[in-house]
Amino acid sequence: MIKESVQSGCLPALEYKTYWDIRFDPSPKLRLIKENLEKIVDNNKSCKALNILAELAHAQANAALSNQDEAVKKEGELLAVEAAKYYQMSADQEDVVAMHHIGVFYHQGFGVHKNIEKAMEYLKKSGGMGHCHSLYQLFLIYSGREGQDQKLANFETAYNYLMRALQYGVTQYEDAIAYFKQHYSELAHGFVRTKKLPLEINQETQADILNMHEAFVNEIKNDFSAALSKDRLYHKPAGFINDQQSWLIGVQVHYFMNKVLRYSHTDFLKAVRTDLGPVLGNTGLWALKRQATMAKEAGDVELRKKANAATELIEKFLEGGYEAILDEKRYNFVNKFSPKKCPDQAIERANDT
Repeated sequence: MIKESVQSGCLPALEYKTYWDIRFDPSPKLRLIKENLEKIVDNNKSCKALNILAELAHAQANAALSNQDEAVKKEGELLAVEAAKYYQMSADQEDVVAMHHIGVFYHQGFGVHKNIEKAMEYLKKSGGMGHCHSLYQLFLIYSGREGQDQKLANFETAYNYLMRALQYGVTQYEDAIAYFKQHYSELAHGFVRTKKLPLEINQETQADILNMHEAFVNEIKNDFSAALSKDRLYHKPAGFINDQQSWLIGVQVHYFMNKVLRYSHTDFLKAVRTDLGPVLGNTGLWALKRQATMAKEAGDVELRKKANAATELIEKFLEGGYEAILDEKRYNFVNKFSPKKCPDQAIERANDT
């Protein structure tokens, strides 16, 4: 039926078959896939299609640019421009994946003229939506490290981005410990204040503070590892996330707290079935609890309440499965941000979410 619909010119059928071929065809016909994606983009500017076209061009560009043949390198430069074009079209629609990549492209000068201001603009947008790799890129920009713009060096800002990245799934733990130690004089006051440690900052307490900071980072590392291992053991979607895909955790947590909690019970159930796989497990609970802790330290009462509400809903789901969240009254009781409680802030779930 799908093939017949494609042959008759049905675009939704073409889109479905193209994505199916990308995922499951053992010998995908890349030229045909690209042509089909371009047709989809011409029709509806689909961010998903744009991002796949960008990924294909990006991969081909990297391979060509590493070649010693100058003609091949020239082709790689054109492919880099093509990748940037597609990511830019998607980023213009506020797609979080595209905003991250075009931000990185502007940071590196890949396919576009290097522009650190534009890089920061896009990375802050995607980082604000929970993309942990964007947060790590912002850490690099502000880090003051070799190769970065020294005029932008701000050790405290860099450290804050790095710690936010860690608490969304980036695994650069040793980097965090080393960076804090390297810039101890600039960072110690903020750490002691945030953690409310009963210590004065002087030479006698430096070793203790460094040890406490290392313990704090290792706690994040161990808790994340334990949550991920448990999800792998019980075959939860998050258990199969690798370092390149860890951005899904923060983005899904942000989506849950800022949109899903505003959904009607019907839309909430749809989101659980189709949208929220990466956070419906112990890894999601870990990230939400980290959010609650950070909100408490920052004095952000509403964010803490959102994290707690999302945590309780996931816990109910994990305890009793889909049946445990079918009760609309229970949903409205747990979720203090539902349309029943906050009708003026209700959000409808988009059909293409």
